[in-house]
Amino acid sequence: SLSKGSLSPLLQSTEFGTNHEALAVMPKDHDDDHPLIVIGNNNAASSNGFSGPELLSGDAHVRMARLDDANMLEPVRKWVVPGQGPIHASVHPSFVATANYVSGTIDVIQRPMMDDNDNDDKWNTRIISTDKVPSEMEFGGTMHSVTHDPIAAAAAEDENFFLFGINAGVPSSVAVIQPTTGQILHTIPMPTRARRMTFHPTLPVVYIVYEKEGLVATWAWPRGGGTDGWKADGTPQSTSPQELQRCSTLPPPPPKDAEDASSTGTALNIPTAFLITSDGKFGYTTTRTALAHGDDAIPTAKIGVFQINQQDGTILSGDHPVQWLDTGGWNTRDCVLSPDERFLLAVDVLGHTLTAFLRDPLTGRLEKSSTVAVTSPTSVVVVE
Repeated sequence: SLSKGSLSPLLQSTEFGTNHEALAVMPKDHDDDHPLIVIGNNNAASSNGFSGPELLSGDAHVRMARLDDANMLEPVRKWVVPGQGPIHASVHPSFVATANYVSGTIDVIQRPMMDDNDNDDKWNTRIISTDKVPSEMEFGGTMHSVTHDPIAAAAAEDENFFLFGINAGVPSSVAVIQPTTGQILHTIPMPTRARRMTFHPTLPVVYIVYEKEGLVATWAWPRGGGTDGWKADGTPQSTSPQELQRCSTLPPPPPKDAEDASSTGTALNIPTAFLITSDGKFGYTTTRTALAHGDDAIPTAKIGVFQINQQDGTILSGDHPVQWLDTGGWNTRDCVLSPDERFLLAVDVLGHTLTAFLRDPLTGRLEKSSTVAVTSPTSVVVVE
């Protein structure tokens, strides 16, 4: 519970598995006021967030749960999915898609639209999977996340609505996927290992986290259909995606490489997430300075607060952002804004914390408000 910036634990459940990096809230499209939460259990993960084929255990599954009036999680559905290592989820009223890190695929659980009288039982059991992305594993996996364009999703008449799978293997790429068939139609090469992709709320721009390089990159990106969007075959209508800029996700001086860091205590810079406010004015990054507990000299991870150009979506402050803020942990794995955007919430898998930061809507700056202990958290969502 988040009230005036104070976090209060309500419940803890292990009923849905042990690693929930694929966590999402279904869009409300029916009269039921109870939020539906999608919970993917990563069957190839350790307690500190590592994933890889050597950690595979049991079946991968996706669960759906309802948050009831007593703030308890009520199980609704469970699907055993063919992919291995579901690590990220994207949800839409007509499907749930999960990115499978180890198998290098995306599973899409399809359903017809809900009606008002039968809001949970209309799910179709059809699950489709993409082909494996044509890349070699790096750091134990390939397909790292999946997303879709919210503008295209809102336009029901837009036939050129695709999923985008972010492939962190070698070579790295973004796959353009037809959600009704699971077919990979087209791939867009990435210059380095990519982890996450976030759409600007209105402009033809996305932000791509370059995990290996410690950067967030701004890209010009086609949106929806029409002359500035995508063709039915998954290729751009006119202008191809193009990188515009790169910004570091840790303060300068830049950290040494990973080999040095593991032996000398120098910080890593492995960014995990980027989010942007609904007005497009500010962006926030989280990162990791360590992958495991170790040398006390390793500095704690930082949240970067970046001002966004309202005209073209580029990051104005570059490598000198509005603010660098200490999270108190070393592996800040995920972050999310509260529905009113007054707070940013971040989880740290090594610090075992969930922290709320009060956000100034005029400057974008953050102030730590409250922290609670959470065992090895890897993802965070907010429900109303």
